[in-house]
Amino acid sequence: MTSAHPVKVIFDTNIWISYLIGGQLGNLTEFLSERKIELVLCEQLLTELKEVTSRKKFQRYFDQQEVNELLKLMDILGTRYEVTEYPNICRDAKDDFLLGLIKASQANLLVTGDQDLLELNPFEGTEIIGPNELLEKIANR
Repeated sequence: MTSAHPVKVIFDTNIWISYLIGGQLGNLTEFLSERKIELVLCEQLLTELKEVTSRKKFQRYFDQQEVNELLKLMDILGTRYEVTEYPNICRDAKDDFLLGLIKASQANLLVTGDQDLLELNPFEGTEIIGPNELLEKIANR
């Protein structure tokens, strides 16, 4: 059974880094083009991604052109939300903006490899899952 509405999904920065390094995000492009998922973004997430991808330790895995192409794709396919609330719940305070993004967007899923966030599952009705669970969640909608 297919849902009439796309699944609102937030991808944590660590997922985007993994994508840039290994080129693997399953059927993400297909899901986006078929409108099975809505890519949820905020300025803080994009800023963090730019900052992390500029670190010297990642330069051997991908170049700035690949990062720019990803950011352009995210800008075209994503929906931006303004984060106005920063719940002080996560062990790593730098991740609080993601919890605020959950509240602002009413996202269905937050995909992350961060154990501090995974331990909060569920948060405000949003499932916090690892990347391997994403395909199953989307395919079963």
